[in-house]
Parts: sequence; C-alpha cells; structure tokens
Amino acid sequence: MSNPITNKCILLVVDTTHGQIGGTEQNTLRFAQSLLKRGYVPILIEVGLPLLANSVDSTGLQLIHIAAKGFSDVSWKTWRTLLDNLRPGVVVRSKTWVGCINSKLDAVMAISKITYLSWEHHPSLPNRAFTLNNEQLHAFHPRNIKFQLKRAARLQLHMRSAKQTVAVSHAVREPLIEHYPVSATKVGIIYPGVDFDFFQHSPEARKQLRQQWNIPESAFVIGSLGRLAAHKGNDFTLEIMAKLLEKNSELNIWCVIAGKGGDLTRLQELAKKLNIAERVRFPGWQDDAPKAWSAIDVFLMPSSDEGLGMTLIEAAASGCIPIAAKVGGMQEILCGKLDKYLCRPNDIEAWIKVTSSLISPCERSKQHPIIYQDLRKRFDAGTQWNFMVDWVECNS
Repeated sequence: MSNPITNKCILLVVDTTHGQIGGTEQNTLRFAQSLLKRGYVPILIEVGLPLLANSVDSTGLQLIHIAAKGFSDVSWKTWRTLLDNLRPGVVVRSKTWVGCINSKLDAVMAISKITYLSWEHHPSLPNRAFTLNNEQLHAFHPRNIKFQLKRAARLQLHMRSAKQTVAVSHAVREPLIEHYPVSATKVGIIYPGVDFDFFQHSPEARKQLRQQWNIPESAFVIGSLGRLAAHKGNDFTLEIMAKLLEKNSELNIWCVIAGKGGDLTRLQELAKKLNIAERVRFPGWQDDAPKAWSAIDVFLMPSSDEGLGMTLIEAAASGCIPIAAKVGGMQEILCGKLDKYLCRPNDIEAWIKVTSSLISPCERSKQHPIIYQDLRKRFDAGTQWNFMVDWVECNS
C-alpha cells in the first residue's frame, strides 16, 4: 500500500533537446497533472528547449527551463544548486537508461538523500547507445576501449543512484533487464493512460478540416499525426497509398501526414515520385490532436521503433482505426482480439489487405467500438496515472 510523501515537491526531469513535444513529454505532463490532483507539487524541469508550456496539459503546472544543447551539457553544480533551492522529496527522470547521458545528475543524486526514480519510454539496447545524442554518436564503437569503460562507469553510477525504474511496456523492460546491470526486481511496468474524455471524435472537426485540407468529405482518408522522422515509417504509408491507387485508380482515397520534422522534404519528394502528390496532404503540426484525428479514418503506424505507441490509443479514442507494425510495444496495444490490426513491418501486401478491409464506412463503424472498448479498459487515464502516483509513493 502506498504512503503519501511528506515532502510534497516532486521534480519531473525531461530532455527537450530534440525540439518537439512527443509521447514522453506528453506523458510527463499528464503524470504531473495526476500528481497535482493527488495534492503534490510537481515541478517540470525541461532540459533543452522551452517546449512544455505550449501543451494544453501544462495548465497549472510549474515549469523550469535549463537551456542546453545536450542533456550531458548541464553541470553537476547546476543540478546541485537546483536541488538545494527546491528541496524536492522525489526526482523522477525520464529516459534515464538510454545511453546514460544523465551521469552528472546521477552523481548528484548518488550523494543526495532525495529519492531518485527512473521512467523508461524506449528500449535501451547497447548497440544503439547514444542514438538520442547526435554529438556523441561518433564515439560509439565496440573496439573503443576508453568509450566502453566510460559507458560502463556511467551504467554503474546510474544503477546505484536510481532506486527504482518503471517501464511503459514489456518491450522496454525486457531489453533493459537482458542487456544492462539492473535486477528484474528494480524494474516494473505501468502502461501510461489516455484521457478518453479529451480524445473524442468530432463530426464537426472532421467536416471543417477536410474542407480546410481540400479533401472530399466522403473520401476514405489514411494517414498519421506526429513527428516526421525516418523511423516513423511515413514513407511506407505513402507506398501503401500508391499501391492502393495502382490496384484501383477510381478509389476515393486520400492521405494526410500531419506533423513537423526533418523528414518533411523527403516525404514530399517521395509523394511526387510515386505520382500521388495530388492526393497527399502535409498540413503541418496540429495543436488540436483530437480534431485532427477526427478527419482521418485509418491511422497507419509502420514505425520501426516504438516503446509503446500511445498515438495508436489516442487515434482510436478519436474515432480512427489503428493499424501498426508488429514490433515493440505496439504489439502490447493491439493484442488479443485486436492483433489482426498488426502487420509485419515490410509486408506491404498485408498492410494493403488490412487497410482495404476498412474502406467501407459500415465496416469501420462495426469494428471501431470493439477497438475502443478494449483500449479504454486497459489504458484509461484515471486508472493508469493513479498507478504511477502510487508507484512514486511506494518507492519514496
């Protein structure tokens, strides 16, 4: 049974050096809101760029920004001064094991009496350490003895400083236990929650955005919403679109790839190369996610790397039917009776078959309630975020 923390101040530390609000950042904000509701004083520390204030989930929260090009650029003195000034009861750091680039924070926490917890959102595999830190990417090589020793020291430091770790999925937990010096007893699993009252389908938004994007109201729309990065597989989505039109040129199908990121230009060029540019829309970042999802019928997520894949749940809550690659944590979302919406990553015929089965509005209206009820039962925000608060209390 959990025990309320005497010191109500809890620091939530997140890396924003990549410049966008993604799943980890949104989860951190929603977790903070749950702490606030339970009587705690959560303070979000964003290291990198000041992004979190732009989210609707930041309402009523305290934010502190530490400017840095990389998380490892923040000095141990900065961390010590911050802790001395705020005197929190608990510090929760997101993505601590991935590359262990937080060694200076780890060092300060190791000599502190403050409870230090880690929260993992992505699989931590040794052969891709530092992939989230471009400045250090060149240093990784199996024969680089100096680097390997330094990395081992960082791992040991983090293992000793962090009291407990919680992972967002089995796909995140299992590699951590297999490849790192951490005991299975120190790593738990709590799935993040989705607010199904916030993510709702809006017929009005569907009509409005389709008009704005110059898409027929009766069209069958596939697509995605999120960061435009190569591992998200949006190029595969365009290939699926091209194949569907190749099979049936009369098909009233359109594609929307909403978001921003470095992959935009490449995707636009690919759409032209596939001769589908007239049917593809790149509307940019969407501040109102439920509204954007409402304009899309089927959400394709052919990502090569997802610790869980929260957008699958958010899309389904907003009226979409999700189809995902059979990799990582996405297999834990679309499991059991929903596994028919999982496809092998590069099996384009399988993706086309599943997508084609949902062209009919009647079939979508038949299948969506089944998906919705299953996901709401397993990922409801009111339950899952309370589990996270309980976890903090139990380990403090």
